[in-house]
Amino acid sequence: SLIRTLGAHAQKSRISQRILHPGKVDPSPVSFSMGAPAEDKLAPGKEAPAFTTLDENGKEVKLSDFKGKYVFLDFWASWCGPCKPQIPFLKAANDKFKSKNFVMVAISLDGNRDAWLKAIASHKMDWLQLSSLKSWKEPAATAYEVNAIPFNVLIGPDGKILAKGLYNEDIDKKLSELVK
Repeated sequence: SLIRTLGAHAQKSRISQRILHPGKVDPSPVSFSMGAPAEDKLAPGKEAPAFTTLDENGKEVKLSDFKGKYVFLDFWASWCGPCKPQIPFLKAANDKFKSKNFVMVAISLDGNRDAWLKAIASHKMDWLQLSSLKSWKEPAATAYEVNAIPFNVLIGPDGKILAKGLYNEDIDKKLSELVK
């Protein structure tokens, strides 16, 4: 009944037609099955996926380079609006824990080197910065199935995932709990 109150053009729109005739206008190409839920490969206790990518100078960096340390992987990009409010929390965590068997690793999904380096400098991000400059095809992002940013994963010294999706004050709270 609400659609009938709209003008003729709006009533004939694809959106209105989808509501009036579900499944008949542009049927979804996606199909769903009621099988077992997909395994969460980033669940706490799981082995952290390995990756190799490049630092700001083009040097290869591997996750295995940090074996025996707590590793906080932060996926971000210079163009990501929601990533910017996280930077002060990341900076505070890095400053507080960097001398305690901890490494903060930022992995950018940028495709533009100049924009990436400018963002690092302007935000004074003085922790390890990595990017292959392949945007969403960044090898580390692919390994961690990143489909939205900001996104982060905390890895323990044993290489197992401890937490994911820590934001704002939860970053310090979780690190304070674990990193001594």
